[in-house]
Amino acid sequence: MLCRHPLEIPSCLLLCQVASKSDGVWIDVEPRARSARCPACGDHSRQIHSRYHRKLSDRPWQGQRTILVVLAPRLRCSQSACGRRTFIEPLDEVVPRRGRYTNRLADLSGRPRSVRRRGTRWLYIRRESCRSQIEK
Repeated sequence: MLCRHPLEIPSCLLLCQVASKSDGVWIDVEPRARSARCPACGDHSRQIHSRYHRKLSDRPWQGQRTILVVLAPRLRCSQSACGRRTFIEPLDEVVPRRGRYTNRLADLSGRPRSVRRRGTRWLYIRRESCRSQIEK
């Protein structure tokens, strides 16, 4: 999962740029994979529909706040019969679905890894215990 770079970027991400700003270290990365499976039909797709920036809090580096900025592609399903037109490549190795902070920061701080929306409350699931807690 880790590479030899001093910032220890996860191996599924490609380092593009590192910038030191007043509010911390900003690290621009993009996924190494150029294709992904459609979650609906399972077909591999390489057709990029668009790209978007996803900002994730990561563990501190040299005492400074660290933000991973992932340039994530939104892919187009190549099967015309598929009900899913576009989808995003999951980065499960780095961040949980809809997460705002990396798995490494969650492990370091004891925060829950997965967050799922259930009604008007957030359901947090801790990785180590697999017990669900509802935060009010």
